[in-house]
Amino acid sequence: MCDKRFFGKFIIVSIVLWVVFGLMFYQHLSLLGMVFIAFVLGLRHGFDVDHIVAIDNITRKLAASDKPSITTGLFFALGHSTVVFLLTFFVILGVSLTQTEKVGVLATGALVGSIVSITFLWLTASMNVVSLYHMVRRNQSKHLYSPLAHWLRPIFKLIDKPYKMYPVGFLFGLGFDTATEIALLGLAASVSLQGESIWLILCLPIAFALGMTWVDSLDAIIMTKLVDTNSLNSSKYKHFNITVLLIVIFAAFSVGFIQLFSLIGIKMYDMVGFVLDYSPWFGAAIVLILLLLLIFMRLKESLRITPN
Repeated sequence: MCDKRFFGKFIIVSIVLWVVFGLMFYQHLSLLGMVFIAFVLGLRHGFDVDHIVAIDNITRKLAASDKPSITTGLFFALGHSTVVFLLTFFVILGVSLTQTEKVGVLATGALVGSIVSITFLWLTASMNVVSLYHMVRRNQSKHLYSPLAHWLRPIFKLIDKPYKMYPVGFLFGLGFDTATEIALLGLAASVSLQGESIWLILCLPIAFALGMTWVDSLDAIIMTKLVDTNSLNSSKYKHFNITVLLIVIFAAFSVGFIQLFSLIGIKMYDMVGFVLDYSPWFGAAIVLILLLLLIFMRLKESLRITPN
């Protein structure tokens, strides 16, 4: 029921925001169209594979520990959107991307964001490897007793509630090297040069954040549904949990290595560039696979309990 309440409130907030956008720009449909473009860019950015993997790993950790996890994606997206909002505000102040590049702001942010992303993804993947080992070899799904788990536990105690994903999202956002974010700033800069209202420029990152939170929140809900169920922890549905673990582990390590190769300049036959260019598609594929797993599990469960 918690997810239904959250989803209901989220829909209400979204409707209110679009009503506000409509009232502000109903006489200027071209400006409203720009706000919608920002929203679509946010939807696309929410599917970036590093977003999806980071949210899935932490959501699974919280849900498997019987802790609230529905809003994990929401807080990650809000933290990430804060960076976008601040940079858009700099555009209002007349600070261009070229100026920030000259003083090394974007380069420094990209370095910090990449290092944080790589470290975070590998640590969460390592934690899930331990979970997988205990699940397969010791038939345990919630308690970790290995030396690796003992070493990692203090780190992940820092993220024991969904709202603590906000700083993680903020640090991920410091990378600021994706086409969607750059496109949004370019849109904001063009509107600023045309002398449009400051309120229009500020609506762009808000619409962008709304699109991103829709995707990342839905991802967290899907992962929570996959993990936070009694049937999934039973021996009958053990293979579903193992499948989910294998997906998030493989994705986390793969994305981490791709980002590392990109950071140190290793091309690997253009594979790095290909993955980065199509990051939202890979993220969407992961979400789709998890959604199909959830649907299949629910259908199998409903067929099992349906009387003959």
